[in-house]
Amino acid sequence: MGRSVYGRDAFEDFRTCYVILLLTATAFFSAAHAVDVFRRWKKIKTGRRNSFNLKISILACNLVALFILIPFVMVHYFISVDDDVYTCRAIQMASSDVYIVMNFVLYRVLLYRSQAYDVMKEYSRFFSFVWWAVHTLCPLLLIILPIYLGTGEFEILTQDVNEGSRMCVVRRFTLMPFLTEGWVAGLMVACMDFAVSLGCLALLILPIFQSNFRLSTDVGVVRNIVFSSIAIFSTFGFLVTTSVFEVTEGFWSVGFLLDLGIFDVIMNLICINLCWPISFYYKFVMLCLGLKPAAYKDSKNPKNRKHHVIPMDQGSKGSKKPKKSFRFSLTIPTRTRQQQTASLGRPGSTPKSITARTSVSRFNSKTKSRS
Repeated sequence: MGRSVYGRDAFEDFRTCYVILLLTATAFFSAAHAVDVFRRWKKIKTGRRNSFNLKISILACNLVALFILIPFVMVHYFISVDDDVYTCRAIQMASSDVYIVMNFVLYRVLLYRSQAYDVMKEYSRFFSFVWWAVHTLCPLLLIILPIYLGTGEFEILTQDVNEGSRMCVVRRFTLMPFLTEGWVAGLMVACMDFAVSLGCLALLILPIFQSNFRLSTDVGVVRNIVFSSIAIFSTFGFLVTTSVFEVTEGFWSVGFLLDLGIFDVIMNLICINLCWPISFYYKFVMLCLGLKPAAYKDSKNPKNRKHHVIPMDQGSKGSKKPKKSFRFSLTIPTRTRQQQTASLGRPGSTPKSITARTSVSRFNSKTKSRS
């Protein structure tokens, strides 16, 4: 008995877990990036253009998940696609648009994330090619894919269904003759998505091949590659897996397909947000708690600064000046130094210290001559 004969009740716990994960992750990441943009808006707006685009793109990505993905997931959670054919068809068509929109905003984050490194100036043409591929393919799929899914032959199975009495499936599509079988369209979408994803991943990998790359200092590059690879290959695996299941069993289980697709989008969203360092989110948590991070305290409090007080009887290691002159320069009053500098700057004037020493020497010489 195959995978698709399991009804909606078989995945109730799985559905509850990813709903809780989605609500928690989206609320946290959206708040963190929104607060960062709000607090540093003037600096971000007047800073580098690439940095501005990156901040706005990651914020937009989380807001799209908050206002588009979450409502769709809640509809799927409370309304069963197995109730009737019309509900199943409508939710399946809407799911394709939600999935494409989420992948589109994730691609934009990866594109602008790659622009954070100067090496991209050498590959501007390649970046332009990937940029146009993302902004051309996603809008086309946004229109074509719902139409293609709308032509599917949906039906409700009522026999041989485990852990449920009804199950909505789609057997074939009637839009184009060569796309009648669902696995063909699934593989085509998987290959197109994977090609665009590899382009974005290549942009993130390019900084590694530079001569000045150091693994110990360029940790952000490695972090971007690791989490982006997880997001990209998980999506490709999801699309290929659904096509394989359709070939082996002859139909798609719509409910299970939606569950897998939603979970894939959630994992992609978390991975993209983890491209930012943990310290970024740590500062946000400390700010919410009304505390200051330890690094912030060390940099602001003079008592925590290293080498804040220089001993007067010790000279600088790199200084060639004697200790005596260094101590004298610290103890001499500021007003006296200013007066000496001003007097030396006037032509024909004699510093007061020199005049005083001259008068004292004359007085001593007169005293000696009298004696």
